[in-house]
Amino acid sequence: MAEGSVQFSLEKWTQRWEAGETGWQHGKVRDSIVKWYDKMTNKGELKRILVPLCGKTLDMIFFHERGHEVVGIEISYKACEEFFQENNIKFSVKVDANSGAEHILISDDSRITLYQGDMYAINKEYIKTFDAILDWNSFVAIDPAMREAYVSTLACLLKLNGRMLLNTFEYPREEYAGPPCAINLSEVEKIYAGKMKVELLEEITDGLEEYTSKFKLSKIAMLHFLHT
Repeated sequence: MAEGSVQFSLEKWTQRWEAGETGWQHGKVRDSIVKWYDKMTNKGELKRILVPLCGKTLDMIFFHERGHEVVGIEISYKACEEFFQENNIKFSVKVDANSGAEHILISDDSRITLYQGDMYAINKEYIKTFDAILDWNSFVAIDPAMREAYVSTLACLLKLNGRMLLNTFEYPREEYAGPPCAINLSEVEKIYAGKMKVELLEEITDGLEEYTSKFKLSKIAMLHFLHT
């Protein structure tokens, strides 16, 4: 099991799901996912999509409705189960020790698969590689000390000529330690150097009052990247 400090530990995230402390979950598909869908999927041509640390995000429904095969990885069984239940998707559960996951939840149409367990324990050969990756509020949720391991894992799972959509946050670090953890453009470029090419799509500074208020920040920016 790969874990960092206590506030980022798998046990802590599981406890937050069990307690319903999941303020990061959105009740709708994010506008930015819709906006950058064509770039991320090459106008829908890239069919197999990975969503690491997926929780029960409705972004997975968005991709599924457009004909994609969606694979999520999530530590919380409750989150995985509720994703299917709340979206009225029939599913089955299996256990396969070869997968490295604790449980595998699969939709009846086999186009949504959630691997419940530690992302670093998942067998990469078992889940195979992906055409595209949606990394939304995932990279920023991990312990900064684990960033190299996290990036290396995703790089191994992305096919040659695949694409990844990433969001990050930048704010005064002395004001808040995360998560979500701050990282700037040069740090993103450095950590992905030699693994993926980084393109900054946009930097948003307006309309982020929910973050400045919640985390008591003087300012914050959200950055969207396309990795290839």
